[in-house]
Amino acid sequence: MYGFSGENSNIQGAIVSGYYAGSAIGAASAAYCMDRISRRWSLLFGASVSVIGAILQAAAQNPGMMIAGRAFSGFSTGMVYAVAPVYLSEISPPENRAFLVGLKGLLNTFGSFLAGWIGYAGSFAHGDVQWRAPLATQAPPAMLLIFLTFFLPYSPRWRKPTMICDGLHVMLIGSSDEERALRRSPRRPPVPARSPQRRVHRDRVDRDTSSSTL
Repeated sequence: MYGFSGENSNIQGAIVSGYYAGSAIGAASAAYCMDRISRRWSLLFGASVSVIGAILQAAAQNPGMMIAGRAFSGFSTGMVYAVAPVYLSEISPPENRAFLVGLKGLLNTFGSFLAGWIGYAGSFAHGDVQWRAPLATQAPPAMLLIFLTFFLPYSPRWRKPTMICDGLHVMLIGSSDEERALRRSPRRPPVPARSPQRRVHRDRVDRDTSSSTL
């Protein structure tokens, strides 16, 4: 790709840094995508980009194709890493939320550990298979995530905002702008109007009480 002994350091640096440049863009656009198209479809979008990046890298015929594939893979990593914990925390039951979010971080570490061993196993192959095969292994997990996303629910916080106040249960659902508006001016249930008969009866009791005191 850039020479057997890696003489072309500029191309080598571009291939490595393309991934991190894409990751920065993906992470920066994650918040907008989550509010615009929902957490669910943002996760699917990131996984789809990962498949495209894996195909470009595994089938690369020149440095430009490899750099583009690395940028796509980096974008998907930045997107999924930002969306997944938010989405998971919002759809998890309260009693299991901390465990599931922590488990997600643990599995990220396990994935990095597994990727290192896959790269090491590729070193025993010959020719282009040494790097094409390990890079192609990015696609199957992303394709599985794409398939499973269709069975996931929408995040409740992405739906239309509602709020139930006065000691019951407060639920904020929807975009951040709507939530901020609700926090500035919370909705409270209407106070039932006192019936005329009740007001007359209370006035009579007050008059009787005052006359007896005198």
